[in-house]
Amino acid sequence: MSVPHPSRAGLQIDADRPLVVRSAALGYAGFAYGDEATQPYRNGEYQIPTRLFVLWRDAPLLPAPAALELVFERRRWVCQQLVIVRSELDPPITNTTLRRIKFDDIATVVTARAADKLVQRRGGGLQRVSVILHENTASYHAIASTLPDLPTRGKRATDRHLREVAAVCLNAKAAGRRDTTIAVMETFSLERSAASRRIAEARKRGFIPRRRKSSP
Repeated sequence: MSVPHPSRAGLQIDADRPLVVRSAALGYAGFAYGDEATQPYRNGEYQIPTRLFVLWRDAPLLPAPAALELVFERRRWVCQQLVIVRSELDPPITNTTLRRIKFDDIATVVTARAADKLVQRRGGGLQRVSVILHENTASYHAIASTLPDLPTRGKRATDRHLREVAAVCLNAKAAGRRDTTIAVMETFSLERSAASRRIAEARKRGFIPRRRKSSP
């Protein structure tokens, strides 16, 4: 899968630092400097760069195709650069358009996709394993033979996959997001109905706390 360089989307990139693809799918690509400092993710099991460059074309998190630079400062993600592009057929970009951009939601999705860890490869050496694997990403194809996980149609979801679904939901909720289903849709490239079923199954297996019934 070939992806465009973020500088071609209008972002200012330090040409003296190596840039690597962290994850990529149709309509999405995430990059980081190869020498960027990292921070712990998932209780230190994974690492994520403190600076990410994102190219995003898909709704619903953005009202139009955009390129972003996200920087982790003071324990939260902030937007350093933002470039929005509209086609001649799209409505004009207005203040209302900008208010529809949910940076916290974008950061929730991007964080899960960009986090990874080094593990011992069978036969020797190390390989990089992403925290989120789904069938449209280059990282999935690179290691799917050793770490198959995602359910296909008619196949029961594994506990490991549903734990990832639960983690996306809980991270989105912690970020103040109301509709956590969209976070699951974006992270795993699912339709709403499929995302809802996986959330329900994760809750059924105890990976997501059950909703408390309000007292009469």
